[in-house]
Amino acid sequence: MAYIADHIHEQPNVHIKYFVPDEHKSGGAIVEVSGKFKKISATDATIVLTDGCKIIVSDITDLSFSDVL
Repeated sequence: MAYIADHIHEQPNVHIKYFVPDEHKSGGAIVEVSGKFKKISATDATIVLTDGCKIIVSDITDLSFSDVL
């Protein structure tokens, strides 16, 4: 998270794994997305990618950066 904050203006490429709860029963799934980082929203504690994908920070299980998507 510190890297993102320091490089926010560069819109780094990120690969994120995060938990999505099942809407109908207990449990859920780990989802993986890749994209360009856009912003961190402090108001709702989310990371937003340039494609509009919003991920709740507390649901993130893994976060990595790459030069190429």
